[in-house]
Amino acid sequence: MALGNIAKGDTAVLLRVDLPRDLPAGDYKSSSGTLLPCPGYTRQRSFTVPVRTVTVNALPDPNQYPTTADLELSLTQKQFLETKVAQLSDLNSQLNTRLEQNSADLPELRTFLIETVKQAEEALNVTEIQYRKQIMKSQGNPPAFFADFHAQYEALLVSLRAPIPGVANVVAQPKAALLFVQLKKRGPIEQLVNTWPPAALAVWGTIKDNLKAYKYVKDTNRITFSAQLMSYPTGARVSYKKVIDEDYRDYSSPTNVTNASFELATWIFKFHKDGCTDVPALRVDPYEDSQPVVSVEFMHCRGK
Repeated sequence: MALGNIAKGDTAVLLRVDLPRDLPAGDYKSSSGTLLPCPGYTRQRSFTVPVRTVTVNALPDPNQYPTTADLELSLTQKQFLETKVAQLSDLNSQLNTRLEQNSADLPELRTFLIETVKQAEEALNVTEIQYRKQIMKSQGNPPAFFADFHAQYEALLVSLRAPIPGVANVVAQPKAALLFVQLKKRGPIEQLVNTWPPAALAVWGTIKDNLKAYKYVKDTNRITFSAQLMSYPTGARVSYKKVIDEDYRDYSSPTNVTNASFELATWIFKFHKDGCTDVPALRVDPYEDSQPVVSVEFMHCRGK
């Protein structure tokens, strides 16, 4: 929009306009004119103007803009998380005690693990509701790690309800007086003392990560984590997404990136480089390592 003043009796006026530096490139055309009321008048008057086309070229924007923000926690908020850490620690202690008593991967253990996962997810659900109400004052979306752990707990329930390897399915036989269950003999490694089955390790590991998430936010006052994105050769493009997301996004800068910030959640990073046919991908667990170095090497490149 071009603005200017015209004095009484003038028949022409020169209008000057300064274009915004971030104006999108394109062809811009004049459309109409409006004469604002003079002092003592109220009516605007419109008039036609000839169509003129101005071609605008976009300028590069050298500024770096933030893409995420941290949330600082008050003492009250830290106390809130300390309470949640204590509650989940108690559930984790019950899990450890049961597994030390008997960790044979049998239906009884699966039932216990399923109930444990249900309790952990219900506690997560309560914590999320209370966090949004008490900490966020019902404004905005809760931190990403809540949705991340909901997805992990649901995936655990699906896998725990699947048939147990080495244990035959028990099918009711109307004419049979006895039912026989064939147990697969454990191998030497599985017979090691204090060895937990994969199903138990998965539940234990997820609850531990949930605990670490609460402790990380409480101790650092952050709901994000920092990562380095590295590749050899350098200059690779990076696509990334949370595990719970459908689509990848493109990171703004090519490798190497020494300080990138992401929401606290499980992420997948894919690296692409012109001239290389491989597309290495890595999954990052920030609960285990809150300052990960996400590094890949391209093995199938022209001239390598």
